[in-house]
Amino acid sequence: MKTTDNFYYAVENLLNQDAISSTLPEFYPYKPITRGQAASIIVKVLGLDITNVKDPHFTDVPPTHQFYPYIAALQNEGIIGGYSDKRYGVNDPLKRGQMTKILVDGFNIPLIGIYDANLENYSDVYRAYVDTNDGYNYIAFKAPFGKYIYTMDYYGYISGFKDNTFRMNAYLNRLQLALMIEKIQRKREDFDYFFFKDFGLESKETYDTIVGEHGETRFVSLDSSIISIIDTIDDTSFGLQKTFQPPVADQMIIRNDNEYAILKPHKAGTTQLSHISEPTKNGRITTIIDVVVTEENDKLNVAIKKAP
Repeated sequence: MKTTDNFYYAVENLLNQDAISSTLPEFYPYKPITRGQAASIIVKVLGLDITNVKDPHFTDVPPTHQFYPYIAALQNEGIIGGYSDKRYGVNDPLKRGQMTKILVDGFNIPLIGIYDANLENYSDVYRAYVDTNDGYNYIAFKAPFGKYIYTMDYYGYISGFKDNTFRMNAYLNRLQLALMIEKIQRKREDFDYFFFKDFGLESKETYDTIVGEHGETRFVSLDSSIISIIDTIDDTSFGLQKTFQPPVADQMIIRNDNEYAILKPHKAGTTQLSHISEPTKNGRITTIIDVVVTEENDKLNVAIKKAP
């Protein structure tokens, strides 16, 4: 492994966290990583406790197995599961799709919905079909890992192949895992999140096709030099999306109940977020959210609360 390798610093990142051993003579970057090896690395970078774990009862991972405490820790946290035959598959190569779900769940990365996915990035992670009940076209994430793949892609944590595929069932090699973890750890603290349900709010966009009226919730930062709103995400839309609406539709809900907004803090300071509802019979309703951004050890911390 040379310093000119594109994965050199990603491997160094794992070494610095004692997630891999520095005593081994080779890293074997292009070798597929097993599910057991990956469990060990993920637990170490997440800092999970491995001393007080409950037996996950996988038939191929007895308590004497070297990877038992790591697999048990992930299973106890709901981050991994096993096969229907009650095995974990400890020596099976880990697949690329499986890894995206483990990392999303392990690092608590908020899921995006299909409205926010860049579907052009991967031709093999979504499917288009016609619903035989209504005859309209739909788009859906491919199960079981499509929504996790596009979430990782949205944040720039993964990339695909030159043929515009992701290959969720291909084996993940050791350098790819190192690169994914390094990107997540380096980038994830750049963002904070505003979950609308925590404040009893929602974000909605509607269009009345009869009268041509358009209404939407407005969610803005009053000082974007302190904190800006990157996007609002409807994570409930991972199932279906109409590619067009029937012309007889009385009202089209374009985006409903956006679950969270992605915020990016820029500097320490105090400002407000303004949530202005879509038009109602009583006009628009404005809710003010106080935001305080502080800096400590070169890290920006965000505190959010509804204004009195």
